[in-house]
Amino acid sequence: ALYVEGWALDEFAQGRLGLRAVRRNRIGLVLDSGIEPELRLRQLQAADAARATLGLDVGAWTLTDKPVDAELALAPSGASWGTLRCPETLV
Repeated sequence: ALYVEGWALDEFAQGRLGLRAVRRNRIGLVLDSGIEPELRLRQLQAADAARATLGLDVGAWTLTDKPVDAELALAPSGASWGTLRCPETLV
């Protein structure tokens, strides 16, 4: 399995960034402390499924100290994006 985050994939598609295969990447999770417990559980289950079915090296996870206060938007085309009102909690 290969993983490329959204910004890098956009840059690659526009010819401004090259990608190369790596031997192994470890994935850590940072979950928003403002999400519902059920959503947190589903995200952790998805990480476990990726570990079990794809062999991904999913390591530790943590919660942010404060909610990031994410605001999601949807365009008529179906494209979606989000804005973090408190991004400093990720630092």
